[in-house]
Amino acid sequence: MLRRQQSNSTLSLSLTTQKVSEEIQNMDDLGIWEATDKSSWVHHMVTIPKPNGDYRITTDLSPLNSRHLTSTLTHQGLRQYIPLPMGLKVSASVCQRLVSQTLANCPGTSAYLDDILIFGSSRAEHDANPRLTLQRLSDKDFRLQLVKCEFAVSKVTFLGHPKEQSYAVNEKEALACVWACETWEKYLLGRHFTLRTDDSSLASLLQSTTDSRKSAKFTRRLHRLSPFDYTVEYRQSKNNLVADALSRLSMQSAQSAFHDPIHDHVVGTLQTDHLSLLDVKSTTKGDSTLSTVLYFVSSGWPSKTTLAPGIQQFFAIRDKLQTEDQCLLRENRIVLPTALRRRLFVKAHEDHPGVVRMKRKLRQS
Repeated sequence: MLRRQQSNSTLSLSLTTQKVSEEIQNMDDLGIWEATDKSSWVHHMVTIPKPNGDYRITTDLSPLNSRHLTSTLTHQGLRQYIPLPMGLKVSASVCQRLVSQTLANCPGTSAYLDDILIFGSSRAEHDANPRLTLQRLSDKDFRLQLVKCEFAVSKVTFLGHPKEQSYAVNEKEALACVWACETWEKYLLGRHFTLRTDDSSLASLLQSTTDSRKSAKFTRRLHRLSPFDYTVEYRQSKNNLVADALSRLSMQSAQSAFHDPIHDHVVGTLQTDHLSLLDVKSTTKGDSTLSTVLYFVSSGWPSKTTLAPGIQQFFAIRDKLQTEDQCLLRENRIVLPTALRRRLFVKAHEDHPGVVRMKRKLRQS
């Protein structure tokens, strides 16, 4: 049974690698990026699954403003973007300006970045408006994905996405910051402002200049915040009474604001041929220490003095912990249960690679 689970895990990882390789080749063919031999600045590739089973390749480029610093490390070598990629601090505003200029004076058309809505008050307008808009997009060499387009419908979801479940405490606070900025973006874009939060961990997690490794969730939060010029400031709840009171209002009508369009791919990409995701999930559930830490990460931490000695070590790094698919992660790495660590050490020690190489092998597992 264990061999079958490991075999399924290896097959899943192989299919993922194949699909990512196909997307890399597709981006090469479309001229989105090009292979390069060297670069003074290299970023890690982030793969995000799409609903149709394909993968989107992204990179956190928010601190940059130059094409020559956009090199991304893939398993097929370095790639450097050719057109302006999303993720740069100016990308969103440049994209919005280009789309707005392209669709200027198109009747019955509203656009926000790459979401375009075409409407008409009558069937004649409904049929005529798309023709003009599509022709304008074609003239400017815009490309549309037919599977994402809807025609002749009476209602459509615009700028809407399904809600993700099981947020950790600091993830909820981060998403609240994103929601606030996007709600008031017409007043915030183009000016510097202070983003105040009563979660001390966000003072570093929401700063794009921090050196700390971030999870895929926080990387996406930063992508959405990239158009804004802000400074994060921590303020205790007792000193932030107005905001604290408003945060306790009924959220029934605002649930759709807390959305995340893509399920995290962190756990899936961390599987290896000798350790399956099912192993980690089941063993974590049976580990009394990690299962307790998982509960605290999701529900909130009590006072340190009330914690058992084995859990107090996690209290010190609680701001870097999160849950994903019933596993515990520290930033973007899985925290393995004690029962599984011996298996990794044995595997890493094969062929006696030496201390340095063995540590490197373990970090890559």
